[in-house]
Amino acid sequence: MFGAAMFWVIFDTSTKRDYYRDVHNILALPPGATIRYDYGEKDMSTAAVDAAKRAGVAGNPVLLAYAQTKTFKKGDADPKGAIPVAGGFWTPTRLAVLKHVQVADGRYYFDLEMAGYPAPDEASFAAIAQDLAARNEVPFEKWIAICNRDPDYAALGAGELAANWAAVVDRLGNFPSQFAGDTFWRLAQVATGSERAAIAPVFEAPPATAGIGQGVQAFFPVNELDAIGLQIQSRMPESGQEPAGKETTSARRVRFEATATGPLGAFNGRELDIRRYAYEWIDADIAGSDRIDAQSCEMKLKTGPESGNYPIGPELNLKFQVSKTGWRSYWAIMTAIVTAVVLAVGGGILKDNLAAGVILLVAGGFLGILALYFWTGRVRLPGSK
Repeated sequence: MFGAAMFWVIFDTSTKRDYYRDVHNILALPPGATIRYDYGEKDMSTAAVDAAKRAGVAGNPVLLAYAQTKTFKKGDADPKGAIPVAGGFWTPTRLAVLKHVQVADGRYYFDLEMAGYPAPDEASFAAIAQDLAARNEVPFEKWIAICNRDPDYAALGAGELAANWAAVVDRLGNFPSQFAGDTFWRLAQVATGSERAAIAPVFEAPPATAGIGQGVQAFFPVNELDAIGLQIQSRMPESGQEPAGKETTSARRVRFEATATGPLGAFNGRELDIRRYAYEWIDADIAGSDRIDAQSCEMKLKTGPESGNYPIGPELNLKFQVSKTGWRSYWAIMTAIVTAVVLAVGGGILKDNLAAGVILLVAGGFLGILALYFWTGRVRLPGSK
């Protein structure tokens, strides 16, 4: 039974492209973002299966970790049996919160909310790994287990987020890890305005109501005509010495993709070169629209140029919900009402008082343009497209 001083451990082994990308993505997603993992019952410990079938697991702490044999190379066949602790490469990758578990057709779907990054406390993680290995609850026997070493989990929660991320990258990005040579960056912040006010992701719906198809989804709430910025932190894994090989001939970069005619269209096609150790901002304005309802939009961030069959870095798909600001909607509606009244009065008196009628009609036209500006952020003159 899952107790108060227990947590889930979910392992990645990344022998397939999609699972390889998952590791990059859990390192790159900001706190509050969500990701889904799914496993068959045979891949879970007995305690994990029992816990997943019970109600009340939402909110449980989760430790994500990566494991491989020290001799494993990208593209090799899956190893057989449990990886020996001494003969394996083990590292914690992310802390998370379990938001929802669903079971369908023999598979268990785990929706996770990203939290911080584990501190570089090798002794605490080794104690967790050894405890699970003693029960044969590690890859390539089991990928999801329950652990009761709560003090060790708490120790991994210490430290500062950016420094912990850098420590994870330094370990995962060096030999014998199959991720050695990859590009590492994370979305450090989504912010709005000149003061860089942080925007936290929120859930589209209560996690307990999420369906099998999409799972728990989080989005960044933004407003039309806002200036928003995405901050990227990048890092070359630190191994104590500069790489002996040659530099790559093509600069690695993050490419931003969004619907060109949508609210996030100003980001579409933008690129950000990845530096070895840097914080970089990429900024753009959200476009206005004629729509009344909030719009759901997506932005893809992809590492390039592509090389081989595996990703060389994160491939994120971010969700945004774009709404109109309250004050713009208010003034647009009020101005539109005044416009209608002025035009009606002007049209009504036109025969009796031509000069006054024309003045009111012209004023109504300008008020209509102002109402349109409040609503869409654009000035559209009569006859323009």
